[in-house]
Amino acid sequence: MKPIACNDWVMIEQEIYEKTEGGIIIPEKHQQKNSPARGKVYLVGERCTQVKEGDTVMFRKADAYKETIGDKAYAIVKEEDIFVIVDRPEMWD
Repeated sequence: MKPIACNDWVMIEQEIYEKTEGGIIIPEKHQQKNSPARGKVYLVGERCTQVKEGDTVMFRKADAYKETIGDKAYAIVKEEDIFVIVDRPEMWD
């Protein structure tokens, strides 16, 4: 797979669950649409300047197009809709 050339779209392998601070997993259907989502950047368009493949990022779910390929969930967003590049993704593990 490759994003269309000359664009600023990012494909993110999305974590499809959220956890509470106590570690309880919240199913996707009970998550808030405007809450932030996170995932690992899978593909980037040629115009993307701030994120790269492999970065862990946060973005607003409502801004994403969602796609499932096989057993993986992906979110497709514009680079400008990503609001955090996580320096230490292990802090959520």
